[in-house]
Amino acid sequence: GDPNFFAALELVALPLVLAAAGIARARWVRAALYTVVVVLVMAVLTTLSRGGLLTLATIVFFILALPAGSFLRSRAQKVAVVLVLTLAGTVAYSVVAQDLVPRIQHVFTEEGKTGSGRLNAWRAAWASIQERPVLGLGYGGFDPVANDLMLRTPGVDLANFELRAGGLKAHSAYIGTAAELGIPGLLLFLGLVGSTLRALRRTVARARLEGADFVARIANALFV
Repeated sequence: GDPNFFAALELVALPLVLAAAGIARARWVRAALYTVVVVLVMAVLTTLSRGGLLTLATIVFFILALPAGSFLRSRAQKVAVVLVLTLAGTVAYSVVAQDLVPRIQHVFTEEGKTGSGRLNAWRAAWASIQERPVLGLGYGGFDPVANDLMLRTPGVDLANFELRAGGLKAHSAYIGTAAELGIPGLLLFLGLVGSTLRALRRTVARARLEGADFVARIANALFV
């Protein structure tokens, strides 16, 4: 139901599908997987999620920057993937440009300078973190008090933003975690993310030593 969350799910799948294409030997299987890549990219753009668009650009950057063997088979396959992504992006953009371009341009207008309320939420959450740095508001505690925090936090711009009846999410996993669970909760969250990335990198190294290319490519895809 949420376009940003849907776009995120599609983007988690994208590197995994590319990794699957990297190990597929039959041409028809690779062609089918590349078709899935096209569908994923088009699905992300049709959500009109600006966060999804930025994340897609980041994933494409990693695909270009990482060695071809990271989760593809060869440089030729990497070139093919870039062409597929370019085709998918071009076709999807032509379909959604009429709706997507105004959403992007809105960020640079007077009404859009709060980032659809995100900057207001971040300022309010930061004020709460300063008030309760250790214990925070409690899990799920930011939304109900967000309006009150925004009303009394300096720098919050309410001229072009209407308060919502149910409050507002922090719109940041890191700021929101710190506001609700305090600095200790944020450190635990960062530790969870960091240990996951470390485990994936170790998995890649061990898989390479064992000759388990499939495991190494999937681990790299999950890392991205």
